[in-house]
Amino acid sequence: MVLCSSLLFTVSLATAPPPMEPTAPCPAPACVQADDDPADLLEDILDEYQEASTELGQRFRSADEAARKQILEVELPKLSESYAQRVLKLTSDHPGTDVAWDGLSWIVSRARGAACQGDALLQMFKDFGKDERIGDICLTVARGPFTKDTVKALTQLVKDSPHKDVRGRATFALAMQYKGLEDQKGFIKQMSLVQKKYADVPYTRGTLGPVAEGAMFEVERLQIGMVAPDIAGADLQGVDFKLSDYRGKVVVIDFWGNW
Repeated sequence: MVLCSSLLFTVSLATAPPPMEPTAPCPAPACVQADDDPADLLEDILDEYQEASTELGQRFRSADEAARKQILEVELPKLSESYAQRVLKLTSDHPGTDVAWDGLSWIVSRARGAACQGDALLQMFKDFGKDERIGDICLTVARGPFTKDTVKALTQLVKDSPHKDVRGRATFALAMQYKGLEDQKGFIKQMSLVQKKYADVPYTRGTLGPVAEGAMFEVERLQIGMVAPDIAGADLQGVDFKLSDYRGKVVVIDFWGNW
């Protein structure tokens, strides 16, 4: 690593050399040498981001409502974008390497609000489409942001990946992208494929099958204007009842739990 520092020394006035012209301090990007370890450079950038985001978080906790909104909607995305662009530049200089994987993964999953998240994601799919690790990124993509470019990239990934787990997770993410884009036909088509071909693919603590079943049930049975599915249970007095017992009446149902 190259460090910029100043040297403090003392000499007698009698032998002091003529004063030298002051030099400007070396800014951090200019101190980077071509032979610096890219892994170290990435670590430095992420450490800087962590410090900056921690400071922002401290300000957020002590701020009023208006200031918090400013932090969330303006300052945090701006902070994320500035560091994400530096990481993206580093990864583009070292394509296909572990540094590129780690840097792009960070942008996609951690750089909240950064405008270049989409670019980073597409770069990951292009450079690491055959890598089995890309399946984990697909699960992140399933939560958004939802774009047509992401749909196109996921569609290609399903075609190209040699790994069943990746194809399954990419298909699931594709379905959720269609849902986010309010394309119900596309959602049902892709989620049906998850149920038929990839139900046994690992997903968090279980598999994709039950998750796909629940997602399909929500779209097909729990939309506004649909008849609610019947529910059976016991009231506060322990008396058994069914939701259909109250048909024709206004009913408020509150689902809650502790995790």
